[in-house]
Amino acid sequence: MLDEAALAIELHLARYPAALQRLAAMLARSGSRNEHLLLKQAEVLERAGQNDAAQAVRRKALAQLEALPKAKRQLASNRSLASALSHGLRPARASAATAAPAPPQPN
Repeated sequence: MLDEAALAIELHLARYPAALQRLAAMLARSGSRNEHLLLKQAEVLERAGQNDAAQAVRRKALAQLEALPKAKRQLASNRSLASALSHGLRPARASAATAAPAPPQPN
């Protein structure tokens, strides 16, 4: 509870590095079900301009939700969380190995 209040203050003051450190500590103390904290971490990373890191965190949290048994995935709270995580997700970029080759350059 105190961590959440301190986190809110850090975000209000735009102290993103401190907020990310607090979230890291909260994640370290959390159990295996930490997707809600990962969503908050992704949101803070986005505010801090670290969009690639935010995307990776969103994908990690979605993968954790997908690993749940179907009955748990179908719970309204988990569907809502998955929707929130997906909302800010960009399509994955193609890797260099799978990307289309560049067109030939004129001589």
